[in-house]
Amino acid sequence: MTSFNVLLTKAIQESRKNGISSKIPLEGCNIRDIEEVMEAQSIFYLPEIYKDFLLIVGKSSGGWFLGSDVSIRFLRGVKESFKEELEWNNAWDDNYKNIFIFMGHQGYVFYFFYTNKKEIDPIVYRYMEGVVKSCEIQLSEFLLHQKFC
Repeated sequence: MTSFNVLLTKAIQESRKNGISSKIPLEGCNIRDIEEVMEAQSIFYLPEIYKDFLLIVGKSSGGWFLGSDVSIRFLRGVKESFKEELEWNNAWDDNYKNIFIFMGHQGYVFYFFYTNKKEIDPIVYRYMEGVVKSCEIQLSEFLLHQKFC
């Protein structure tokens, strides 16, 4: 078990102890699910911390990211939707081929990170209403503390 895995498990347990999403079960995914999502988003690398995250909450985050979708089911088709959104706004750029979209929020905000540098803990970016911005926070911090930008 990685140190990130331990921290994530503690963060989830703490939030559930405090009544946040305590009634909805957590369900992780498996390695094959992760491979399928990577294939669906046409990427060849995911940080281990993100894989750990999916192994814990990939099928159901237990409401931990209430209002947002981080599930494997969502991740399988989101990149194509994201591309269509950017093309509609004349904002598609080939650099976006190297991103992994890991969360959608309320259907109009997408959170992603770049995979081409194979970073252990990449910076998170947000796309909302035609604008991409750096959240200036690393993935581990974002996932552990739900620090939306």
